[in-house]
Amino acid sequence: MFLRLSMMLAPLMAIGVLLFGVKLVDAGSYRWVDAQGDVHYGDSVPAEQVRMGYGVYDTYWRELSVVEAARSKQDIELALKRDAKAAEQARRDRILLATFTSEEDIKFVRNDRLASLNSAILITQEKLAELQLQHAGLEAQAQSYDKKKEPVPAVVTEGLERLSANMTNLQTSRIATLREKRMLEKTFAADLGRFRKLKAQ
Repeated sequence: MFLRLSMMLAPLMAIGVLLFGVKLVDAGSYRWVDAQGDVHYGDSVPAEQVRMGYGVYDTYWRELSVVEAARSKQDIELALKRDAKAAEQARRDRILLATFTSEEDIKFVRNDRLASLNSAILITQEKLAELQLQHAGLEAQAQSYDKKKEPVPAVVTEGLERLSANMTNLQTSRIATLREKRMLEKTFAADLGRFRKLKAQ
């Protein structure tokens, strides 16, 4: 008799489970993960856990909502920096695609600008060599006066100072142009790689 009653009630219980659900947990309606990664359940969230985030559930342990972890000032600043970086990359990508239609275009512009810089470097080196010769000539004159124990004329000393200053400026300019050339090569290499990636996408 009892067995027969149990068999008759089983389908009704199954229907009840499908329609109304099963109360899985009696402990409460919150779920959270602590700093050590352990999962906890309860009818309230500890004060120190609120900033870490938690889940809210109904009496049948169905998720109602999730309270995200509060972000610190540092997290917000990092997120803003990431967003700004992504926005800047997107802007550069738009310019890159609008400026060049193929890899050959990029290489053409790169080679043209490199040729211009190489020409500037060569001109600077030639001017520097010319000034070095003039400086060496005036140095020889100054030494000849020293050997004769005669005062070096002002025109010679002033010429040496002027040439030294001009050579220093040219050397500084040459170093700056070489640095610009290296940066240009690096920038175009990055642009070429980025262009290929964008086109592949």
